[in-house]
Amino acid sequence: MAAEIELKALQVEMIDELRKAMQKSKKVILQASTGVGKTVIAASITKSALAKGKTVLFIVDRIILAQQTSDMFLNYGIPHGVIQAKHERFDISQPVQVASIQTIKHRGCNAADLIIIDEAHVLHKAHKEIIKNNPTSYIVGLTATPYAKELGKYFDHHIRPFSPQKLVEEKYLVAYDVFGPTIADLKKLKVVAGEFSEESQSETFDKVDIIGNVVKTWKKITPGRKTIVFGVNVAHIKNLVDQFMVAGISATQINAYQPDWERKEALDGYLNGMTTVLCSVDAAVKGFDSPDTEVCCLATATRSMIKLTQTVGRALRIFPSKKQATILDFGGNFERLGFPDDFEFFGLDDGKKPKAGERKKWERLPKVCPSCDFVKPVGVRTCPACGFTPNFKEDVEVAEGELKKLQRKTVKEYTIEQKRSFLAQLNQYAADHNMKMGKGGCFGWSIYKYKDKFGVVPSGKIDWSLREPVGEEVSRYITYQNIKYVKRRII
Repeated sequence: MAAEIELKALQVEMIDELRKAMQKSKKVILQASTGVGKTVIAASITKSALAKGKTVLFIVDRIILAQQTSDMFLNYGIPHGVIQAKHERFDISQPVQVASIQTIKHRGCNAADLIIIDEAHVLHKAHKEIIKNNPTSYIVGLTATPYAKELGKYFDHHIRPFSPQKLVEEKYLVAYDVFGPTIADLKKLKVVAGEFSEESQSETFDKVDIIGNVVKTWKKITPGRKTIVFGVNVAHIKNLVDQFMVAGISATQINAYQPDWERKEALDGYLNGMTTVLCSVDAAVKGFDSPDTEVCCLATATRSMIKLTQTVGRALRIFPSKKQATILDFGGNFERLGFPDDFEFFGLDDGKKPKAGERKKWERLPKVCPSCDFVKPVGVRTCPACGFTPNFKEDVEVAEGELKKLQRKTVKEYTIEQKRSFLAQLNQYAADHNMKMGKGGCFGWSIYKYKDKFGVVPSGKIDWSLREPVGEEVSRYITYQNIKYVKRRII
């Protein structure tokens, strides 16, 4: 008997937001953080489309994920075929088809009323051709990281119903702490095609003393906790495994060159708790689910917020005994890129150069506590981990005889995402109180209150019609404004 698709409250709201967006546009990106259940959301959308007599094509970015998706659809009683040679569920007559983009590249596919693209931040040439060749189809892209260049050329609407902070508050994800011990000279890293080269990373991280310090730090901060370690290349992760084993810690590695049976054996050992540490290059980033993982160790460096967000996400899934996660960042990634939660997303990239005001030269970044290596979020002076408070003197931070540059203290600013959320909550309040709605779904009252708060009308980069539940900050602000209004009338 088929299982019912049980959606959580936030998943229902996400689907509702997607439906509203699809009334305006046929090509929509739904941003959903790792662990929120994008495939369950996709299954619900597929089942609804099927009930309306529509055809659906679900595209994953790896062959192994086609099997996982097919198994889930079968569990939910969704009749479907799998576009894959010699697959037991190959049936092109079914109204729902599941396929990997690699298979579609070689075999092609029929048109569909609804096309769902998983991990849409990675668009292959075959993806682009499908979008181009199906102008009348509804196309939904699912991703936690819609930051890829030129994504806005293929999708014209983006929705992010809930912030990472909201997902943590609602117990969909766990919170995390970051430690950023400096164990390697990152100045030697070289950039090729926008990313640190593998060669320079290998020279930096794949040294006995550096690897030994990774293991030593892990034992000091997160001993015995289930961990995924990301390294530079296959040689590096094998050396990491060796050093963990020498230290008496059970460890294994997976890579793209292993035979299937060997990779499965390594994964099963980790998933079943026989192995504490799993080392990988990037094979564990996509389609890998181990919710009891508590630690993500970055023994590599990146310039990509997409990669940082995807890797960190491996440790953020909820699990009954897990209170929070820990990130060990040996590559200075958080200092370089900031926290993924705070990343300012100005909208889908359309390939055009950003305007001067959109560039982030002014952006403040997290800092590592010089006392305990805890990565402090922007605006936090006293370290939450050890209590150390730096002194402000000529922009120099003093701790245990070491001097480290400090950024100047600046006035707190709202990010584009926070402003978007503020306006969306104002819209919800206006709707709840039956205020008059203008064209395009926005409220004049909301725009007025937004301008009163920030001094300007909302940026054109913000969708003025979005709504989300009214939070405590916005509720307090509205109450304060109402009190001011009453006082003015009395006077």
